[in-house]
Amino acid sequence: VKAGYAWYAPNFFAKHGITTATRMDTFDKYRENIEKELASIITLMKADPKIDSKNIFAIGFSNGGFWTSFLAGEGIVTAAASHYGVWKACMGRCENSYPVEYFSSKSSPLLALHGVDDSTQKVKYFNNAWVLIQDTPKIEKHVYDDAGHMWDCFPSYSGMEKIYGSP
Repeated sequence: VKAGYAWYAPNFFAKHGITTATRMDTFDKYRENIEKELASIITLMKADPKIDSKNIFAIGFSNGGFWTSFLAGEGIVTAAASHYGVWKACMGRCENSYPVEYFSSKSSPLLALHGVDDSTQKVKYFNNAWVLIQDTPKIEKHVYDDAGHMWDCFPSYSGMEKIYGSP
């Protein structure tokens, strides 16, 4: 706050009773509600006279990375970064075209970071989605060879999630 930043951390998991075991419900059962709720939060931020409405950015990790893709894809925020985000929003064989459906020529800039060894959201899902959105203006990706479903500064090995917890 002293540096001039305001931040919001919506907890849609608590609001909708979502647990780690039911987290995939965010992408289908609760998707439309969460979209409206996040858009409402951004509307509130833009109406706040203490906030520069042209400088609203979103950053999300994993599930949150999906929602930053929504906010950037729909042009709701100025720009966003998806850190190891969800690019296949369903389990197994399924038909869920989100977050790809959010992107168009009206999308805001997005930086997407992903790890080649991501076992939670496999890089093949990221690559499949990227093929469909790569012509969207103002999006950029970085895929890290030595990263799993963690920040690129951590080595990729199975014991990491035991130490830091799974998302």
